[in-house]
Amino acid sequence: MEMKQHEAREQLQIVQQAQRATQRNSIENGVLLIVWGILIAIGLALFDVFSGPVATGIWVALAALGTVGTARYAARFRVVPRRPRTPWFLLVILALYYPVVLIGGITLFPHHPRFLFTAIGLLTALPLILAGLWQWRRTQEV
Repeated sequence: MEMKQHEAREQLQIVQQAQRATQRNSIENGVLLIVWGILIAIGLALFDVFSGPVATGIWVALAALGTVGTARYAARFRVVPRRPRTPWFLLVILALYYPVVLIGGITLFPHHPRFLFTAIGLLTALPLILAGLWQWRRTQEV
């Protein structure tokens, strides 16, 4: 049985719509990068507000909640893309960028001026938030 050209076009459009919905509703939609960027900014800003041990405890609690939230968010999606859209080199660069900015800020400003950790938190979170927004926007346009 031969498929007519318009039927083939309709079937192709159905497949393309399913692919777009999968990208939009997958773990790779940028939301996790945005959430972790915000958690990092808030976590480091805590060190400007509270003493070291209190801020560390709250930061550990935030990291634990973020990890549980990430796992629950990822479990929501039944369809996982075959290959992740986030390049691994981006994650490696961010893993190096965060400690360099943190240690560099502490080393350059040993007297800890006001809002030092907030500034460091924003600098370290900015690449994650921007990458997440870019990825989210790209999946919403598709």
